[in-house]
Amino acid sequence: NTMPNEVIAAVKSRTWNQSIEIGNFSFSSSELRLGLLKGNQFCVALRFIEGATEEEIRKIVQSISEKGFVNYFGMQRVGVSNIPTHIIGKYVIKKQWKNAFVNILSTNTMKEALGQITIEGIDKKDITIEDIITIEDSKIQMKAINDILKIIPKYTTEYKLLYNYTRSGKNSYMSSFECLNRQLQVLYPHAYQSYIWNKTISYRLKTHGYTLIIGDIVKKHSALYQEKYQEDVDADVDEVNVEVNNDDNIFTDNFEYITKDNINKYKFDDLVMPIVGYKVHYPQNDSYEYIEKLLKEDELTYELTFNT
Repeated sequence: NTMPNEVIAAVKSRTWNQSIEIGNFSFSSSELRLGLLKGNQFCVALRFIEGATEEEIRKIVQSISEKGFVNYFGMQRVGVSNIPTHIIGKYVIKKQWKNAFVNILSTNTMKEALGQITIEGIDKKDITIEDIITIEDSKIQMKAINDILKIIPKYTTEYKLLYNYTRSGKNSYMSSFECLNRQLQVLYPHAYQSYIWNKTISYRLKTHGYTLIIGDIVKKHSALYQEKYQEDVDADVDEVNVEVNNDDNIFTDNFEYITKDNINKYKFDDLVMPIVGYKVHYPQNDSYEYIEKLLKEDELTYELTFNT
């Protein structure tokens, strides 16, 4: 249980971004989990509509009203840094720890810090993280990293990763990553899952539009899923996606494939596009083939992906 003095100490702590203000604390009998969004309110802004006529805007708004819109995973999931988060996720899934390590540290924060240090034996203007990790002398390497740690904020992922590296030793890319908190570790493969989902749904709409086709997955109208799992879906879509897809009974009770016999029973609103993962039920049509193509481009397969 969290005590009031612990909350006060956390607020005063300098290990997080002090430009963020927090307050209005209260105690609850249940813990707050990732994705519990009920009660959130948003204002939606329509941008880049200069030059559009009132009639064009009316048609777009009407389309959204009648058909809804695709709830793509946004920048919060796929990232806005120099190296997209899903690229790092690909390396994490493939267990290419050195590549993941380097790409996590390829940020403007690191670039600024590297520009402020000098390293024995390296006579170049623009030092990179690759220069640091390829230093053969461990003492020189650790001195350079400690100089960087004196510059970058302690609350950053870059600091935590480099600090773990100094504790784990030279070339300890995997153990340094595994010292990050669990939520941060899974963020990267989740970003890759989200990237594949975004690409797949865009392909699906471009190829087939807003009509169901044979092999699509739909949610049964009598599904118990809505009542039993909706709260968890709001909480963490990735965890529930794995649970639903891995449990054949849950899938059979709540979802089915579109066939020529049942296609007239469902509407496009009933369509379900799964998140790529291990032992997942996929569409039995070209959407499956498109996902397979994307994975192949990244040298991944359905069998190897996310089997961790």
